[in-house]
Amino acid sequence: MANVSISAIVYTKLTSITAVTNVVSTRIWPSALPVDATYPAIAYEIVSMNRVQGMGGAGGTGTASGRVQIRVWSTAKTDVETLATAIRVNLDMFSGTVSATEVKAVLMQNEFDQDERDASTGVTYYSKVQEYEFWIGESTS
Repeated sequence: MANVSISAIVYTKLTSITAVTNVVSTRIWPSALPVDATYPAIAYEIVSMNRVQGMGGAGGTGTASGRVQIRVWSTAKTDVETLATAIRVNLDMFSGTVSATEVKAVLMQNEFDQDERDASTGVTYYSKVQEYEFWIGESTS
């Protein structure tokens, strides 16, 4: 079993969704968008990471869970809705293998709008945040 980070799994999954890459191309970043970002774009971050421990001794159970926030941005509300729907349809309830790592489950936990208006330009940046729980298999050695 490979030890691929949840961040790498998220990036691989997002870039494999044609409906996403048709809109954002390669504008998918960990943590935050660059200052000079072109929209629409996506940022994602791992907000927590837990490793399931067993009672049988050192090394854990080989299962890890990570809470992931994916935030889509655009100056067009329709882009945000299109992207959010495509991501949800492809991630929620996903299980399978990504980059030789077992993804046991991806479960959507929350979704909300978080638009921002640039006071200096008057531009509204529409945004939707989705939160997922990723459960993956990890090597314990």
